[in-house]
Amino acid sequence: VSTPGAQGDPDVSHLANNHDMVTVLFCDVVGFTAMCKELEASQVLHFLNDLYSVFDDLVDSLDLYNMDTSGDLYIVVGGLVALDQEGFRSLLPLKRTLDEYRREAQRVM
Repeated sequence: VSTPGAQGDPDVSHLANNHDMVTVLFCDVVGFTAMCKELEASQVLHFLNDLYSVFDDLVDSLDLYNMDTSGDLYIVVGGLVALDQEGFRSLLPLKRTLDEYRREAQRVM
């Protein structure tokens, strides 16, 4: 690995942001390839649309950032957005518990 600006390489460090702490979630649907072999394409699309609509709502309500969605891959980043009312970084608002989010995700699946 070369250091920025070493041996005539251009210094591109100004193009990247540094964050002290983030959380990255890589979500991959288990059995997705097998499911695609068994279901019609429209059924797969409806499944993904329903699943990712719930995920998108969670991302919005939790001030997360959806980095990428491709097929059954969903990548979300937390810790980039805001501080809570007391100045602490918060990924989950107190109005809902983790169990409530899990039940919602299981309902979709």
